[in-house]
Amino acid sequence: MMFISEKKKRWMGLVLVVGMTIASVSTASVMFPNRALAQHSHAGMLETYYNPSHTLAQNVNETLEISSSSTLANMVSVRVTDQPFYIDNTGLRIDPYNRTTPYYQISREWKLKNETFVQKELLIEGKKVVIAFADAVSSYQNDPVIEKMVRKQMEYELSSQVQWKNQDHKAFINELINKGMIVIESVKKPQEFTYISWVRGKGEVLGRKPLTEYDKKEKIQSIFNQKVYLNNSSNGGQEKQLGSSFKMSEGQILAMDINQTSDKMPTVNWSIKDVTTGKIIDRFVNAESGYRYIYTPSAESSNHVFKVTMSGEISDWAEAEIFTYAR
Repeated sequence: MMFISEKKKRWMGLVLVVGMTIASVSTASVMFPNRALAQHSHAGMLETYYNPSHTLAQNVNETLEISSSSTLANMVSVRVTDQPFYIDNTGLRIDPYNRTTPYYQISREWKLKNETFVQKELLIEGKKVVIAFADAVSSYQNDPVIEKMVRKQMEYELSSQVQWKNQDHKAFINELINKGMIVIESVKKPQEFTYISWVRGKGEVLGRKPLTEYDKKEKIQSIFNQKVYLNNSSNGGQEKQLGSSFKMSEGQILAMDINQTSDKMPTVNWSIKDVTTGKIIDRFVNAESGYRYIYTPSAESSNHVFKVTMSGEISDWAEAEIFTYAR
C-alpha cells in the first residue's frame, strides 16, 4: 500500500529545500535596504494553514497530527509542516510587504498539549494560549519578541473572517488553542542565519538568506550597484541585464543583493545565465527585498562568462548590488 506525505505551508512561510551553509563573514561594506512596513492588510501577519478542501475536524487533526479512525484517512498520510520564517523586533513576519530588519529566525509548530516541554500560558482575547519551548531554546521562555509574535498572530487569527465558503477560521483556531500548544523549536539570531541552498546542473550551488550586518564581504569584482527601472515580465517584457558580463574563476561566489523594492513591486525576478554555454543556470522568482542570493559555479563551469538579468512583476524601480567574493 502506498503512503503519501504531503507538506504544506502552515505559518505562511516559504517551502524551500534546506542545504549546506555557504561562506563566512569577512570585512567590507554591506548596504541595508530602506525597508518599511507597507500599508497592506496582511503585511507581517502569520496565519495557520487551513486546507479548504478538508473539514474543520480534518484540519485540526492534520495540524495536531492526530490519527484518524477513517480507513481512507489512514491510507493517505497528510502532515501540515512548519517552515522556518523570520520576524522583526515587533514580532511581525518579514515578508514582501514588511521589509524590515530580521531579528530572529523561528521554527515552530502546533502539537497536542503535553508536559514534555517547558511552557507558559498567555491570556489572549480571553483565551489561554499555551506556548512550549524545546530544550535547546528554553532560555527564550520569557523573551518579549516571541511573546509579541504569538500575541499578534492569535489576535489576528481570532478576529479573521471566513476565507473560504467552508472555512470558519476562528473556530479552527479555537480548537487548536483548546487541544494544542505552540511549540517553539528553534530560535536563531542574525549572526546564526544560514543559507537555504540547492544544487543545479553539475554541481552549481545557489542559495538565499536575509541580509544582516554579518554579511560583509571583501569584493573581488563589483558588477552592479545602483537603482534600475525594470520591465514588467508578466506582460512579456524582457529581463534587463544588470552590469556587464563577467568571468568567475574557481573559488568565487556571486552575490546578488536586493537592497530596495517598491510597495507596488515588492518582489523581482533574477536570472543567471552561463554565456559560455548559452544556458540559463536558474531563476529566482518573486525574490524579496532585503535578501542576498548567491551562486557558486561547479568545477566544470569555473572560468566561464556569466550575466545576471532582472525583471519586475510590474514596471518599477529597484535597487540592487551584484559582486563576487572569495569562497
